[in-house]
Amino acid sequence: MDIEHLFKPRLPEEELDLPGVGVIRIRGLNRDEVLAVGKLTDVGERDRHLIAIGMVDPRLSVQQVRQWGAAATGGELERVSRAIAGLSGMLEDSAKSSYKSDGDDGAGVRALSGGATVHDSGPAQNGDE
Repeated sequence: MDIEHLFKPRLPEEELDLPGVGVIRIRGLNRDEVLAVGKLTDVGERDRHLIAIGMVDPRLSVQQVRQWGAAATGGELERVSRAIAGLSGMLEDSAKSSYKSDGDDGAGVRALSGGATVHDSGPAQNGDE
């Protein structure tokens, strides 16, 4: 493996069409950005920072995201923040879709009912995914 590949940015990006507004471009956050946003205790501030960091085009400051929030429905910004969180691997379903076994036997870490996790080195059973 070429170690330089570890250091090349590979944050996913996508375009998002906002009806009545236009097309914006967003990206996933890197690990440090996710941790920094996660330290914010106020949910609104956390969301505004997430959007400000993840917006590629147009670029917005946290203050501009606040202004946008005052002019738009909550659902409009929610759609943007969820899309950025999804690209960043921050949503539960993001983690499931990005899970890959290290072998072809189905072994790995699985979430079980009740929120527990286990690495049992066995294949997935009925109901486990």
